[in-house]
Amino acid sequence: MHESVKNLLVAIAILIAAFVYMADAPLLVDERPHLAQIQAFHEGDFTLKPDVTTIPGFHYLLFGISRASGLEGKIGLRCIAFMFSILAVFIYWKLSKKPLPFLFLPLLFPFFFLLYTDVLTLVFILLGFLLVQRKQYNLAALAAIAAILVRQSAIVWLVFLLIQAYAREQLSIAESVKKYWLFLVGILGFGIFVILNRGVSIGDFAAHPAFQIHLGNVYFLLFLCCFLFLPSIVDRRTEVIAQLRRWPLLLAFFLLYIFTFQNTHPYNVDWTHYFIRNWLLVFFTQSIVHKVIFFIPVAIAILYLCATRLREKAFYALYPLTLLYLVPSWLIESRYYIPPITLFLLCRKEDSSRTRWMTTVLWAAVSLVLLHGMRNDLFFP
Repeated sequence: MHESVKNLLVAIAILIAAFVYMADAPLLVDERPHLAQIQAFHEGDFTLKPDVTTIPGFHYLLFGISRASGLEGKIGLRCIAFMFSILAVFIYWKLSKKPLPFLFLPLLFPFFFLLYTDVLTLVFILLGFLLVQRKQYNLAALAAIAAILVRQSAIVWLVFLLIQAYAREQLSIAESVKKYWLFLVGILGFGIFVILNRGVSIGDFAAHPAFQIHLGNVYFLLFLCCFLFLPSIVDRRTEVIAQLRRWPLLLAFFLLYIFTFQNTHPYNVDWTHYFIRNWLLVFFTQSIVHKVIFFIPVAIAILYLCATRLREKAFYALYPLTLLYLVPSWLIESRYYIPPITLFLLCRKEDSSRTRWMTTVLWAAVSLVLLHGMRNDLFFP
Protein backbone atom coordinates (compact mmCIF):
# COMPACT_ATOMS: atom_id res chain seq x y z
CA MET A 1 0.00 0.00 0.00
CA HIS A 2 1.31 3.45 -0.94
CA GLU A 3 2.58 5.55 1.96
CA SER A 4 0.21 8.43 1.22
CA VAL A 5 -2.78 6.05 1.30
CA LYS A 6 -1.62 4.74 4.66
CA ASN A 7 -1.45 8.31 5.95
CA LEU A 8 -5.00 8.95 4.76
CA LEU A 9 -6.31 5.81 6.46
CA VAL A 10 -4.53 6.73 9.69
CA ALA A 11 -6.02 10.24 9.51
CA ILE A 12 -9.54 8.85 9.02
CA ALA A 13 -9.04 6.39 11.88
CA ILE A 14 -8.00 9.25 14.18
CA LEU A 15 -11.05 11.23 13.09
CA ILE A 16 -13.40 8.35 13.84
CA ALA A 17 -11.87 7.75 17.26
CA ALA A 18 -12.16 11.43 18.15
CA PHE A 19 -15.75 11.53 16.91
CA VAL A 20 -16.70 8.59 19.14
CA TYR A 21 -15.21 10.55 22.04
CA MET A 22 -17.14 13.73 21.16
CA ALA A 23 -20.45 12.38 19.81
CA ASP A 24 -22.49 12.75 23.00
CA ALA A 25 -20.78 15.89 24.30
CA PRO A 26 -23.14 18.68 25.35
CA LEU A 27 -24.27 21.11 22.66
CA LEU A 28 -21.67 23.85 22.33
CA VAL A 29 -22.33 27.53 21.57
CA ASP A 30 -23.58 27.87 17.94
CA GLU A 31 -24.61 24.22 17.78
CA ARG A 32 -27.77 25.18 19.67
CA PRO A 33 -29.26 27.55 17.05
CA HIS A 34 -28.12 25.27 14.21
CA LEU A 35 -29.83 22.26 15.80
CA ALA A 36 -32.96 24.31 16.58
CA GLN A 37 -33.16 25.48 12.95
CA ILE A 38 -32.87 21.95 11.54
CA GLN A 39 -35.41 20.63 14.04
CA ALA A 40 -37.80 23.43 13.04
CA PHE A 41 -37.47 22.27 9.41
CA HIS A 42 -38.41 18.75 10.56
CA GLU A 43 -41.53 20.18 12.17
CA GLY A 44 -42.55 21.97 8.98
CA ASP A 45 -41.50 25.44 10.13
CA PHE A 46 -39.24 26.90 7.44
CA THR A 47 -38.92 30.39 8.90
CA LEU A 48 -35.35 31.33 9.79
CA LYS A 49 -34.37 31.70 13.43
CA PRO A 50 -33.21 35.24 14.31
CA ASP A 51 -29.87 34.02 15.69
CA VAL A 52 -28.92 32.13 12.50
CA THR A 53 -26.69 34.53 10.55
CA THR A 54 -25.85 32.44 7.47
CA ILE A 55 -27.77 31.50 4.35
CA PRO A 56 -29.34 28.19 5.48
CA GLY A 57 -27.63 25.94 2.95
CA PHE A 58 -26.05 23.94 5.78
CA HIS A 59 -29.38 23.54 7.53
CA TYR A 60 -31.30 22.51 4.41
CA LEU A 61 -28.63 19.98 3.46
CA LEU A 62 -28.54 18.37 6.90
CA PHE A 63 -32.33 18.41 7.04
CA GLY A 64 -32.54 16.63 3.67
CA ILE A 65 -29.97 14.00 4.60
CA SER A 66 -31.60 13.58 7.99
CA ARG A 67 -35.02 12.96 6.43
CA ALA A 68 -33.55 10.47 3.98
CA SER A 69 -31.39 8.61 6.49
CA GLY A 70 -33.51 8.80 9.62
CA LEU A 71 -30.58 10.27 11.58
CA GLU A 72 -32.02 12.91 13.89
CA GLY A 73 -31.27 14.68 17.14
CA LYS A 74 -27.91 15.88 18.38
CA ILE A 75 -25.91 12.70 17.78
CA GLY A 76 -27.61 11.85 14.49
CA LEU A 77 -27.00 15.28 13.00
CA ARG A 78 -23.44 15.31 14.30
CA CYS A 79 -22.93 12.00 12.46
CA ILE A 80 -24.08 13.63 9.22
CA ALA A 81 -21.85 16.67 9.75
CA PHE A 82 -18.95 14.34 10.56
CA MET A 83 -19.21 12.82 7.09
CA PHE A 84 -18.28 16.26 5.73
CA SER A 85 -15.20 16.21 7.97
CA ILE A 86 -13.99 12.96 6.44
CA LEU A 87 -14.66 14.44 3.01
CA ALA A 88 -12.62 17.56 3.86
CA VAL A 89 -9.62 15.43 4.86
CA PHE A 90 -10.01 13.28 1.74
CA ILE A 91 -10.10 16.28 -0.62
CA TYR A 92 -7.11 17.84 1.12
CA TRP A 93 -5.29 14.54 0.68
CA LYS A 94 -6.16 14.56 -3.03
CA LEU A 95 -4.58 18.01 -3.29
CA SER A 96 -1.42 17.38 -1.29
CA LYS A 97 -1.13 13.63 -0.55
CA LYS A 98 -0.20 14.72 3.00
CA PRO A 99 -3.23 14.87 5.33
CA LEU A 100 -0.97 15.71 8.26
CA PRO A 101 -0.59 18.23 9.86
CA PHE A 102 -3.81 19.62 8.29
CA LEU A 103 -5.84 17.04 10.21
CA PHE A 104 -4.71 18.53 13.53
CA LEU A 105 -4.96 22.20 12.64
CA PRO A 106 -6.08 23.48 16.07
CA LEU A 107 -8.44 26.08 14.62
CA LEU A 108 -10.22 23.36 12.65
CA PHE A 109 -9.85 20.02 14.45
CA PRO A 110 -12.46 20.56 17.21
CA PHE A 111 -15.09 21.57 14.62
CA PHE A 112 -14.75 18.29 12.73
CA PHE A 113 -17.11 16.84 15.33
CA LEU A 114 -19.65 19.63 15.87
CA LEU A 115 -22.75 21.03 14.18
CA TYR A 116 -20.95 24.05 12.71
CA THR A 117 -20.99 25.41 9.17
CA ASP A 118 -17.21 25.84 8.88
CA VAL A 119 -16.24 22.32 7.81
CA LEU A 120 -18.88 22.10 5.08
CA THR A 121 -17.79 25.51 3.79
CA LEU A 122 -14.20 24.28 3.71
CA VAL A 123 -15.26 21.12 1.83
CA PHE A 124 -16.70 23.21 -1.00
CA ILE A 125 -13.69 25.57 -1.06
CA LEU A 126 -11.24 22.67 -1.23
CA LEU A 127 -13.35 20.94 -3.86
CA GLY A 128 -13.36 24.13 -5.93
CA PHE A 129 -9.58 24.41 -5.57
CA LEU A 130 -9.14 20.80 -6.68
CA LEU A 131 -11.43 21.30 -9.68
CA VAL A 132 -9.53 24.42 -10.75
CA GLN A 133 -6.31 22.38 -10.68
CA ARG A 134 -8.04 19.94 -13.01
CA LYS A 135 -9.34 22.79 -15.21
CA GLN A 136 -12.97 21.87 -14.57
CA TYR A 137 -13.94 25.49 -14.14
CA ASN A 138 -17.75 25.35 -14.21
CA LEU A 139 -17.76 22.64 -11.56
CA ALA A 140 -15.28 24.69 -9.51
CA ALA A 141 -17.61 27.69 -9.73
CA LEU A 142 -20.55 25.56 -8.60
CA ALA A 143 -18.54 24.36 -5.62
CA ALA A 144 -17.68 27.95 -4.69
CA ILE A 145 -21.32 29.03 -5.04
CA ALA A 146 -22.30 26.11 -2.78
CA ALA A 147 -19.79 27.40 -0.21
CA ILE A 148 -21.47 30.83 -0.33
CA LEU A 149 -24.84 29.18 0.33
CA VAL A 150 -23.32 27.81 3.55
CA ARG A 151 -21.34 30.90 4.62
CA GLN A 152 -21.72 34.17 2.72
CA SER A 153 -18.11 35.21 3.37
CA ALA A 154 -17.00 32.43 0.98
CA ILE A 155 -17.60 34.93 -1.85
CA VAL A 156 -13.97 35.92 -1.33
CA TRP A 157 -12.82 32.36 -2.08
CA LEU A 158 -14.93 32.28 -5.22
CA VAL A 159 -12.89 35.28 -6.39
CA PHE A 160 -9.68 33.47 -5.38
CA LEU A 161 -10.67 30.44 -7.46
CA LEU A 162 -11.55 32.69 -10.40
CA ILE A 163 -8.07 34.25 -10.23
CA GLN A 164 -6.49 30.78 -10.20
CA ALA A 165 -8.59 29.71 -13.18
CA TYR A 166 -7.69 32.85 -15.15
CA ALA A 167 -3.98 32.43 -14.37
CA ARG A 168 -4.02 28.94 -15.89
CA GLU A 169 -5.44 29.99 -19.25
CA GLN A 170 -4.43 33.65 -19.80
CA LEU A 171 -7.35 34.31 -22.14
CA SER A 172 -8.61 37.61 -23.49
CA ILE A 173 -11.40 39.38 -21.59
CA ALA A 174 -14.06 38.19 -24.05
CA GLU A 175 -12.78 34.62 -23.93
CA SER A 176 -12.56 34.78 -20.13
CA VAL A 177 -16.17 35.91 -19.79
CA LYS A 178 -17.22 32.98 -21.96
CA LYS A 179 -15.09 30.44 -20.10
CA TYR A 180 -15.59 31.68 -16.54
CA TRP A 181 -19.18 32.91 -16.84
CA LEU A 182 -20.42 30.83 -13.92
CA PHE A 183 -17.94 32.50 -11.56
CA LEU A 184 -19.28 35.86 -12.73
CA VAL A 185 -22.85 34.67 -12.16
CA GLY A 186 -21.88 33.80 -8.60
CA ILE A 187 -20.39 37.26 -8.01
CA LEU A 188 -23.42 38.97 -9.54
CA GLY A 189 -25.81 36.83 -7.53
CA PHE A 190 -23.99 37.66 -4.33
CA GLY A 191 -24.15 41.37 -5.14
CA ILE A 192 -27.92 41.15 -5.69
CA PHE A 193 -28.28 39.25 -2.40
CA VAL A 194 -26.37 41.94 -0.47
CA ILE A 195 -28.51 44.71 -1.99
CA LEU A 196 -31.80 42.95 -1.30
CA ASN A 197 -30.71 41.82 2.17
CA ARG A 198 -29.18 45.23 2.95
CA GLY A 199 -26.10 43.54 4.25
CA VAL A 200 -24.39 40.18 4.42
CA SER A 201 -25.74 38.67 7.64
CA ILE A 202 -29.13 36.95 7.58
CA GLY A 203 -29.81 37.53 11.29
CA ASP A 204 -28.33 39.00 14.48
CA PHE A 205 -27.68 42.24 12.61
CA ALA A 206 -26.55 44.19 15.67
CA ALA A 207 -23.64 41.80 16.20
CA HIS A 208 -22.76 41.60 12.49
CA PRO A 209 -23.23 45.08 11.01
CA ALA A 210 -22.60 45.54 7.31
CA PHE A 211 -20.18 47.79 5.43
CA GLN A 212 -17.70 48.41 8.26
CA ILE A 213 -13.93 47.99 8.46
CA HIS A 214 -12.27 46.33 11.45
CA LEU A 215 -8.67 45.13 11.71
CA GLY A 216 -8.94 43.02 14.84
CA ASN A 217 -9.14 39.72 12.96
CA VAL A 218 -6.08 40.60 10.90
CA TYR A 219 -4.01 41.14 14.03
CA PHE A 220 -5.36 38.07 15.82
CA LEU A 221 -4.73 35.86 12.77
CA LEU A 222 -1.11 37.02 12.63
CA PHE A 223 -0.74 36.50 16.39
CA LEU A 224 -1.96 32.90 16.11
CA CYS A 225 0.13 32.21 13.01
CA CYS A 226 3.30 32.89 14.96
CA PHE A 227 2.52 29.98 17.28
CA LEU A 228 0.92 27.70 14.70
CA PHE A 229 3.94 27.91 12.42
CA LEU A 230 6.57 28.11 15.16
CA PRO A 231 8.44 24.95 14.02
CA SER A 232 8.63 26.36 10.49
CA ILE A 233 9.72 29.78 11.78
CA VAL A 234 12.50 28.21 13.85
CA ASP A 235 13.62 26.02 10.94
CA ARG A 236 13.78 29.05 8.62
CA ARG A 237 14.97 31.55 11.20
CA THR A 238 17.80 32.84 9.01
CA GLU A 239 15.40 33.78 6.22
CA VAL A 240 12.93 35.23 8.72
CA ILE A 241 15.57 37.39 10.41
CA ALA A 242 16.76 38.58 6.99
CA GLN A 243 13.32 40.15 6.47
CA LEU A 244 14.13 42.69 9.19
CA ARG A 245 15.47 44.80 6.36
CA ARG A 246 11.82 45.72 5.86
CA TRP A 247 11.76 47.43 9.25
CA PRO A 248 10.28 50.74 7.94
CA LEU A 249 7.18 48.88 6.73
CA LEU A 250 7.03 46.95 9.99
CA LEU A 251 7.22 50.20 11.94
CA ALA A 252 4.43 51.73 9.86
CA PHE A 253 2.32 48.63 10.49
CA PHE A 254 3.02 48.90 14.22
CA LEU A 255 1.80 52.50 14.29
CA LEU A 256 -1.38 51.47 12.48
CA TYR A 257 -1.80 48.55 14.87
CA ILE A 258 -1.30 50.50 18.09
CA PHE A 259 -4.10 52.90 17.19
CA THR A 260 -6.54 50.39 15.67
CA PHE A 261 -6.26 47.19 17.71
CA GLN A 262 -9.46 47.22 19.76
CA ASN A 263 -11.64 44.66 21.47
CA THR A 264 -15.13 46.15 21.55
CA HIS A 265 -17.50 43.47 20.30
CA PRO A 266 -19.79 42.28 23.12
CA TYR A 267 -19.27 38.65 22.12
CA ASN A 268 -15.52 39.18 22.63
CA VAL A 269 -15.79 41.13 25.86
CA ASP A 270 -18.17 38.74 27.61
CA TRP A 271 -17.57 35.13 28.73
CA THR A 272 -13.82 35.54 29.12
CA HIS A 273 -13.82 32.56 31.49
CA TYR A 274 -15.15 30.25 28.73
CA PHE A 275 -13.83 31.48 25.38
CA ILE A 276 -10.05 31.20 25.11
CA ARG A 277 -9.94 33.81 22.36
CA ASN A 278 -11.86 36.28 24.56
CA TRP A 279 -9.47 35.84 27.46
CA LEU A 280 -6.53 36.56 25.18
CA LEU A 281 -8.19 39.57 23.58
CA VAL A 282 -9.25 41.14 26.88
CA PHE A 283 -5.81 40.56 28.41
CA PHE A 284 -3.84 41.98 25.50
CA THR A 285 -5.98 45.11 25.11
CA GLN A 286 -5.79 46.14 28.77
CA SER A 287 -2.89 48.54 28.29
CA ILE A 288 -0.33 49.85 25.83
CA VAL A 289 2.27 47.53 27.35
CA HIS A 290 0.06 44.50 26.75
CA LYS A 291 -0.55 45.63 23.18
CA VAL A 292 3.19 45.94 22.56
CA ILE A 293 3.74 42.41 23.89
CA PHE A 294 0.95 41.13 21.64
CA PHE A 295 2.61 42.77 18.64
CA ILE A 296 5.83 40.76 19.02
CA PRO A 297 4.28 37.51 17.67
CA VAL A 298 2.39 39.59 15.11
CA ALA A 299 5.69 41.03 13.83
CA ILE A 300 7.32 37.59 13.74
CA ALA A 301 4.41 36.25 11.70
CA ILE A 302 4.72 39.13 9.24
CA LEU A 303 8.43 38.44 8.80
CA TYR A 304 7.70 34.74 8.34
CA LEU A 305 5.10 35.41 5.65
CA CYS A 306 7.53 37.73 3.86
CA ALA A 307 10.11 34.92 3.90
CA THR A 308 7.66 32.26 2.70
CA ARG A 309 7.48 31.52 -1.00
CA LEU A 310 4.27 30.31 -2.57
CA ARG A 311 4.31 27.72 -5.33
CA GLU A 312 2.62 29.83 -8.02
CA LYS A 313 2.38 33.57 -8.65
CA ALA A 314 -1.41 33.49 -8.69
CA PHE A 315 -1.39 32.05 -5.17
CA TYR A 316 -0.20 35.41 -3.82
CA ALA A 317 -3.76 36.64 -4.33
CA LEU A 318 -4.41 34.76 -1.08
CA TYR A 319 -2.93 37.64 0.97
CA PRO A 320 -5.03 40.59 -0.21
CA LEU A 321 -8.14 38.41 -0.40
CA THR A 322 -7.59 37.24 3.18
CA LEU A 323 -7.47 40.89 4.19
CA LEU A 324 -10.69 41.55 2.26
CA TYR A 325 -12.24 38.48 3.88
CA LEU A 326 -11.44 39.56 7.43
CA VAL A 327 -11.88 43.33 7.61
CA PRO A 328 -15.71 43.42 7.40
CA SER A 329 -16.01 41.39 10.63
CA TRP A 330 -16.37 43.27 13.91
CA LEU A 331 -16.42 40.00 15.89
CA ILE A 332 -12.90 38.63 16.34
CA GLU A 333 -13.31 34.90 15.77
CA SER A 334 -10.55 32.36 15.17
CA ARG A 335 -12.86 30.06 13.15
CA TYR A 336 -12.80 32.65 10.38
CA TYR A 337 -9.14 31.82 9.77
CA ILE A 338 -9.75 28.20 8.77
CA PRO A 339 -10.05 28.78 4.98
CA PRO A 340 -7.06 31.15 4.58
CA ILE A 341 -4.74 29.02 6.71
CA THR A 342 -5.80 25.84 4.89
CA LEU A 343 -5.18 27.48 1.52
CA PHE A 344 -1.84 28.79 2.79
CA LEU A 345 -0.82 25.23 3.69
CA LEU A 346 -1.65 24.15 0.14
CA CYS A 347 -0.12 27.14 -1.62
CA ARG A 348 3.22 27.52 0.14
CA LYS A 349 6.35 25.56 -0.63
CA GLU A 350 6.56 22.60 1.69
CA ASP A 351 8.50 22.48 4.94
CA SER A 352 11.10 19.80 5.47
CA SER A 353 9.84 16.41 6.62
CA ARG A 354 11.29 17.02 10.09
CA THR A 355 9.55 20.38 10.45
CA ARG A 356 6.29 18.94 9.17
CA TRP A 357 6.33 16.23 11.82
CA MET A 358 7.23 18.73 14.55
CA THR A 359 4.26 20.84 13.44
CA THR A 360 2.02 17.77 13.48
CA VAL A 361 3.06 16.89 17.04
CA LEU A 362 2.54 20.48 18.22
CA TRP A 363 -0.86 20.82 16.57
CA ALA A 364 -1.98 17.37 17.75
CA ALA A 365 -1.12 18.21 21.36
CA VAL A 366 -3.02 21.51 21.23
CA SER A 367 -6.00 19.98 19.42
CA LEU A 368 -6.38 17.12 21.88
CA VAL A 369 -6.30 19.53 24.82
CA LEU A 370 -8.98 21.64 23.13
CA LEU A 371 -11.07 18.58 22.41
CA HIS A 372 -10.90 17.41 26.03
CA GLY A 373 -11.88 20.85 27.32
CA MET A 374 -14.80 21.09 24.91
CA ARG A 375 -15.95 17.53 25.63
CA ASN A 376 -16.25 18.48 29.29
CA ASP A 377 -17.68 21.95 28.55
CA LEU A 378 -14.73 23.63 30.28
CA PHE A 379 -13.80 26.11 27.56
CA PHE A 380 -14.24 26.86 23.87
CA PRO A 381 -11.70 28.13 21.33
